[in-house]
Amino acid sequence: MNTSKRYRLLMWFSIGITSVSLILYGIDPFSLLDTPQRGIYTRYLFLPFFLLFCLDAIILAWFLWKRPKPIEWTRPKWIFYCRISSVILTGTGIILFIYRVLIPAIEIPYLFSAQTLNLDHVQWTSDVSSMTFCLSGTDSQGKQHIFALDPLFFADTKKSDTIQLQILPYSHTVIDIQSK
Repeated sequence: MNTSKRYRLLMWFSIGITSVSLILYGIDPFSLLDTPQRGIYTRYLFLPFFLLFCLDAIILAWFLWKRPKPIEWTRPKWIFYCRISSVILTGTGIILFIYRVLIPAIEIPYLFSAQTLNLDHVQWTSDVSSMTFCLSGTDSQGKQHIFALDPLFFADTKKSDTIQLQILPYSHTVIDIQSK
C-alpha cells in the first residue's frame, strides 16, 4: 500500500471516528444535570471530538496542499483553492487545538485540586436577554478579577460581598463558589 493510500485511509478513519464522537456532541448527556459543574463535564466529554476534528483539519489541509494542479485551472485559481484553503484549515486546526484540547488537557490535574481565590467587594451582574452572568471582585493584592458564570452558579449562590472561588488556572473557569 503506497503512502498516499495510507493517508487517505487515515483521513477517512479519522473522519469516521469524529462523526461518531459528534453524536455525543448532539446528545449531550450532561444537559439534563442540574449542577453548575455541567459545563466542565461537557468540556471534557468533547475533548476527543475536538482532538479528532483538529487532526482531520490538518490532514485535509495536507491533502489540499499536495493536490496537483488540474489542467483547466489557472494558477491563481489553483493557489486560492488549494494553498490558501490549506493554510486556513491548518490555522483553524491549530487554534482549536490550543483552546479546546491543549488548555483543558493541561488543567486536568487542577480539577481535583483547584486554585483558591478570595474576592472582596464582589459585584454580581446578569443580562438575561443575552444569558450573561458574571461576578467581579478584588483579591487581597488589589487586583480586579471578572469571571463568567454558569446560570446555575448565579441562581444557586448566596450573593455576598466576600466569596471564595475554586477556579481552573488557565481558563479561569469557576468550579465552586462559597460565600464567606
